[in-house]
Amino acid sequence: MYRIYKFNRLEQFVEFLGFVPHKEIPKYINACDIGTVLLFPTPRFIKTPYPIKLFEYMICSKPVIASDLPSMGKIVKEAGCGVLVDPTDVDEIADGITYLLNHPEEAKKMGENGRIAVEEKYSWERMEERLLKIYKDIIS
Repeated sequence: MYRIYKFNRLEQFVEFLGFVPHKEIPKYINACDIGTVLLFPTPRFIKTPYPIKLFEYMICSKPVIASDLPSMGKIVKEAGCGVLVDPTDVDEIADGITYLLNHPEEAKKMGENGRIAVEEKYSWERMEERLLKIYKDIIS
């Protein structure tokens, strides 16, 4: 990641923080312009990656650069909340970041799309409704 950072002259846009307590995460998310959810295509992540980090960025109205993996890719595409990249291709990742930084209006719209998607489809309340419906269907 550091090589991408230096090669593409992203020093003014990126700060490496290290460990941050979970309670403080929203403060940092709200201070950034873009969220990254770059999971390598391992069997674990190809199967069902639904990282909380993705939804945290979305609810904070941040556009995402995300791995183009089946489950996560479907969420990002349907919501129109970011750019999908091959997580093994550093140039593609850099291009995605550069694209969003150079297109702030589109990035803002993607962020808003993500927030709306979480509110309407992926919030805990919505997931609870879906789960209760599944339980009722099983019992019936």
